Parts: sequence; C-alpha cells; structure tokens
Amino acid sequence: MRYENRTESRVSADPAKVIPDKAGFYWAKWRIPEDGTDDEEHFVAVDWWEVVEVHDSLGGDEPLRASIAGVRQTQSLENFVWHKPIAPLEVPTP
Repeated sequence: MRYENRTESRVSADPAKVIPDKAGFYWAKWRIPEDGTDDEEHFVAVDWWEVVEVHDSLGGDEPLRASIAGVRQTQSLENFVWHKPIAPLEVPTP
C-alpha cells in the first residue's frame, strides 16, 4: 500500500464494512485520496454517494482498483465507504 498515515485512519472501525469483491459499478463515498493523486492536497471528503468503477488492477499489489470520473490515478478500494453494486449496466448497441 502506498498510503501514508496523514490524520485519518485508512480502515473504518466498522467491522461489517462492505468492500467490492468483483469488477463492476458501485455506489461509494470517497474518503482518502491515494498518495500521488493530482491535487491531493486540495482534497475534501464530501458526504455524498457517487458511481465508482471497480476493475482489475492489471498486475498491481491489489487485485481490484477503483476509478473515479475526472481523476487520473486509480484508487485503493480501502479509500472508500462502499454500498451495494449498481444493477448491471447494458452495453449500448449501435
């Protein structure tokens, strides 16, 4: 993990927290930016749910990573509060 303890605990105190175990789209609240994230010094955790894509890390230390719209770097799943997956999204056909 590349996270350096700043002031917040990376892991929630809630032992029943949900973490995605397969790729897909999920509702999540982003709590901590990964080290090296653009503008991480200006990051402000907000208390709203947003759609986050969970995907294969392609050989990284973690099997899955998260992508947020508008953010270049992928994030560790531990940086979020997770909710249920979004119903399967249909791929548009031409």
